[in-house]
Amino acid sequence: MAKVLFSTWGGEFIDNRGKPSSEWSDSGFKVPDTYEGDRSSKAFIGWDGVAIFTEDIDAVILATQYAAQYQIYSEACGRCAPGRWGGRILYDLLDKIARGEGSYSDVEHLKEVSQTMMLTSKCEIGKTVPKPILDLMEHFSDQFSHCIDNQVSSAHYDSDINYITKVTAPCTDMCPAHVDIPAYIEGVRDMNFIDSLSATRQTMPLAHTCGRVCPHPCETACRRTNLDEPIAIMELKRLGADYETDHELPWQHPFEPKPLKNDGKKVAIIGAGPAGLTSAYYLALEGIKVDIFEELPVLGGEVAVGVPEYRMPIGKYNKDIELVTSMDAVTVYANHRVDATRLKEIDSEYDATLLAFGTRLSKKVYANNENAKMGGYWGAIAMLDKVNLWSKYGIGSPASNELKDKVVVCVGGGFTSMDVVRCSIREGAKKVYMLYRRDEATIIKNTTYEEYHEAVEEGVECIFYSAVEEIFDDEQNITKLKVNQVELVTDPNGGRAQLVK
Repeated sequence: MAKVLFSTWGGEFIDNRGKPSSEWSDSGFKVPDTYEGDRSSKAFIGWDGVAIFTEDIDAVILATQYAAQYQIYSEACGRCAPGRWGGRILYDLLDKIARGEGSYSDVEHLKEVSQTMMLTSKCEIGKTVPKPILDLMEHFSDQFSHCIDNQVSSAHYDSDINYITKVTAPCTDMCPAHVDIPAYIEGVRDMNFIDSLSATRQTMPLAHTCGRVCPHPCETACRRTNLDEPIAIMELKRLGADYETDHELPWQHPFEPKPLKNDGKKVAIIGAGPAGLTSAYYLALEGIKVDIFEELPVLGGEVAVGVPEYRMPIGKYNKDIELVTSMDAVTVYANHRVDATRLKEIDSEYDATLLAFGTRLSKKVYANNENAKMGGYWGAIAMLDKVNLWSKYGIGSPASNELKDKVVVCVGGGFTSMDVVRCSIREGAKKVYMLYRRDEATIIKNTTYEEYHEAVEEGVECIFYSAVEEIFDDEQNITKLKVNQVELVTDPNGGRAQLVK
């Protein structure tokens, strides 16, 4: 959540102007309110709107500078007249107003050109660049009118305010690691897989893993969706890593790892899952000594023991893990549980401690008479641990001992639930049901089209709009479930639809 004075970012509208800061509405988006470390931003403007953080913003010069940067891009592209010439017209008209020589006919012309660009530009950049300009003209019209009525330049026209431009893409903005997605896709397109991998590892080292089991929010933001369907962004990420592994190349780091520093300083990381491994990798690249403490007997966290082999081959994941553990600065201690007492000891021994353990707790059904100790009740995390520790590492015993020829009911419709039902099929369950409170489309959105349809083909039966109300037992084992059929009722006031029995 971000504190903003004014925002139209992502379709959100917030206007806190004239309100005391204690009454400001928060933005639902994490817009960058700082840059270059700890310097505060005055405003943020981009393809999806504008966010303003202070009262003393010059909206006219902000729109002008934004148009100036787009003009440079559109001149380089030149693929369509609306995008190329529209960019030039936007800048010329805005600069005319900003220097105190504009008229209201220029404002109308700006709106007309903007609408033409949004309708007819070939690329999404040309279509979206007018949006924040139109937002500023509408909601800060007084500043534009001041320049026109008085024929004076805007407040910051001749100032040395530092405008910083960063050309990015919606997919990169949506990516939690802000991977340079266009760069690695271009590498694949040019069949230069090393360049592709280098682009990925600038901000995310586990390319084998993220190329297979990432939730890929980037594909939701992909502008290709406006034409047909999103690019397979996630799957393209694995190609560079596969090329490195298949050709037995030396590790392709984003830059040459620095020598281990001899200042005696060291960092402790609790947890050897993706977060811990990623942190260790970038610290080690800088030559900082890192010790990782992992409770499990194997490395990799929930991706190793929670994600089945058919989705994330352990041989591929081990290559990502080896990338990190092969660095001289990294030492790993497995089978090392860190409780509160041990954490205090570690914190006193190290210069910094990063808590990178996951939340390894299964969700509850929240039904009446729910008892996790009852026979037949199995949490998803414990079940997947047993499956994967045995199938991947030979640790423990087969889950088929508990599941073979049994009827399995899984409550939920996300990736974890999908892993549970598909693993149950593989462990010999006689029948597998998936109970889900919503519909087929939501399951596909929560997972993938392929994952859902492969589960159905394997024999999983999905029962939609269903919720467990009560669990019955004989004081030793679960005997039956009371399941309610629910209905999705829309909110007449436009809010989220509610599930009603």
